[in-house]
Amino acid sequence: MTTKAAAALSKLKESLSYAQETAKLEFSMQLHELMDRHSINQKQLATETGKTEAYISKALRGDCNLTIETMVALVRGTHGKFHFKIAAEDSVAWWAEVIQGGRHWGQVTDPFWNDRNCCKPGLVPYSLGDAQDERNVLAA
Repeated sequence: MTTKAAAALSKLKESLSYAQETAKLEFSMQLHELMDRHSINQKQLATETGKTEAYISKALRGDCNLTIETMVALVRGTHGKFHFKIAAEDSVAWWAEVIQGGRHWGQVTDPFWNDRNCCKPGLVPYSLGDAQDERNVLAA
């Protein structure tokens, strides 16, 4: 990539519109994951939320400006919980969900280092056994 192209890309990534589109796509990808996990198709989600199939399709493509109310309804329609987190620009943010006594997949949004290895962004398996709460994730 040329220096000029790299500078243009860097400027784009700092723009408000880039951040907005990224947030819409991340929401869409997470919604797809929940739908897959619970074997829910677009028609079922439309029925569950009272939205049209066309609207669900548009939301899953990230082609609409969703309200918080609609986002919560879509997530609940997939048997999920909506969590909204904000972090400082200079922080490395990641989260993991804990399922007691079972296998768990957590979304790692940025690489981080722990005692055992460096995890790459994506779904990361943890075997948590008798985990009582999220504090045990770091010990897993």
